[in-house]
Amino acid sequence: MNAISKALQKARRVVFFGGAGVSVPSGIPDFRGENGLYAREYDGLTAEMLLSH
Repeated sequence: MNAISKALQKARRVVFFGGAGVSVPSGIPDFRGENGLYAREYDGLTAEMLLSH
């Protein structure tokens, strides 16, 4: 951890790639869950309808 901390302090820019294991507990919705982004409607259209055309 000390090496990572030093590297981050020296870095001019940092990029973090996280997945559902990080985002969902942080409150960012997933795509396929019960209340996920694919379950929502956008102007009356479902994600399935939007992605199929």
